[in-house]
Amino acid sequence: MWQISQHDKSILRKLAEKKAALALLPIQQQRIEMWKKLNGLKKVKPLVLIKPSEIPWHEIGIFSQLETTGEFARKLELELRQLLYMWENLQCDMVIENKMTCQMVVYESGFGFEEVSDKLHTAPGSIASRHFQPQIKSEKDIEKIKTPMVSLDKEATLIKFEIMQDVFGDILPVELYGAKMFWFVPWDYLVTLWGAQELLLDMAMRPEMVKAVIDKMVNAQLSRLEQWEKLNALSLNNDGTIFGSGGYCFTDELPKKDFNNAHVRAADTWGSCAAQIFSEVSPQMHMEFAIDFEVKWLSQFGLTTYGCCEPLHNKIGILKKIPNLRRISVSPWANFEKAVSEIKSNYVISYKPNPAVFAFDKWDSDTVAKELREKLKTAQDCCIEIIMKDVSTIKNDPARLTDWAKIAWRIAEEFA
Repeated sequence: MWQISQHDKSILRKLAEKKAALALLPIQQQRIEMWKKLNGLKKVKPLVLIKPSEIPWHEIGIFSQLETTGEFARKLELELRQLLYMWENLQCDMVIENKMTCQMVVYESGFGFEEVSDKLHTAPGSIASRHFQPQIKSEKDIEKIKTPMVSLDKEATLIKFEIMQDVFGDILPVELYGAKMFWFVPWDYLVTLWGAQELLLDMAMRPEMVKAVIDKMVNAQLSRLEQWEKLNALSLNNDGTIFGSGGYCFTDELPKKDFNNAHVRAADTWGSCAAQIFSEVSPQMHMEFAIDFEVKWLSQFGLTTYGCCEPLHNKIGILKKIPNLRRISVSPWANFEKAVSEIKSNYVISYKPNPAVFAFDKWDSDTVAKELREKLKTAQDCCIEIIMKDVSTIKNDPARLTDWAKIAWRIAEEFA
């Protein structure tokens, strides 16, 4: 499964050599220090990042460039080509680290459900619109939620690691890692089993049932985390991990001072939560049905981040109850001015510009620049990152993304 042919190895090594050369540039360490300052709530220029996992790569033509033939080799090649493309075209404040990462081979049994939905793709490889078929309809369905069973395949992990060492080891260090990020969004998952309208109605009509479900879900996730930790399969994420809906996790505050290098704990890492389906739920109900339960999860971690696409400008007060909260998402649908006035410089503002700018028939760079400049002027006394994500389409025009990156980075420099 992990074998790499000599033909594929040759291609991968050439790409790795390009990465290695970039990783040694002084700008990498300079940017790492800036991200550390931002995450430490120290004054630094607004930092800009485009999330590589949320770009419509099928509209950029990156897949047609792949030359390897093996499945594992193609995965590694895609990772490297995307990285090099971003450095050349979408750089902003991105960081290239001097390593290749090898993920441990871990198996999980899941929470007991498989999604049942009708999907509609507008184009090959595009994000699908989905209509979910409810699977949680009554209290008896709560028993269907299972605690995931986690197992580590040490033999397969060693084979995979040795193969990557053979390909890259003399060019880039190969780092073995387990779980660097638990993107725990219980309501985003439960709504796929419940149905959006059905869930929101049940919060009002059957609140105790709803609470029983989220309580069981959080406890199952805590058990899952405990299993990962016992397997010694957690990894530090105070590095170039792009965490949650925000930016890099570089920080000197983690791991904890009593850290044992032989065993990573949740307390040594960043944790996160979000409740995107709660966009129109009141702060009181958001607290009652989400945060009151999510804090059990978030309290396990050294630093935490909250939110994604849900507007949180009316909920900053309740978010302050989250332990070790460091970063708050301010989505395109939030009242930016109100969010800034509430957050101030107490947390990192993870600002998400609206990705719809890429979907119009005509690219309007002037409007992009105007809106970014207005937002940064409003938040000029804050600690802020600008994260472009959820880009569903660029109208098959990669130049739009490149132009946005140049505009955003230039305007951020104005507020240095």
